[in-house]
Amino acid sequence: MGPVGTTSALSPDTIAAAGILMSKTLKNLRENLKAAVVVNSVPEASWKVEMSAEKYAQVAGVQIKGSVTLLTSDDVHEEMKDLVSKALGPQVSQAVNTTVMLKVEDIYSLSGAGPSKKIA
Repeated sequence: MGPVGTTSALSPDTIAAAGILMSKTLKNLRENLKAAVVVNSVPEASWKVEMSAEKYAQVAGVQIKGSVTLLTSDDVHEEMKDLVSKALGPQVSQAVNTTVMLKVEDIYSLSGAGPSKKIA
């Protein structure tokens, strides 16, 4: 969805993301209002060296799937612009012309140690 400071959980089943530098993504979302987001943790050293099977097994995360609503105005959109302004500066917040709302429908566990499975 975006870097920290541009994404916010509004409720247990709704995630909002500021549409910064997402022109191709927004085009795709307009054509298909479904999306998936992956959130994971990677051991720090893995970013600096090649991933091994042992390091890959330590990766943990979730894939979140759901329906999308695109907002160009309303209170939530303005809140996201304010959030971006505080996190990244007012100049960056001026680039937020769309807020992507993801209504969570399914959550899958992700692990380098095995296959994913639906957990919610």
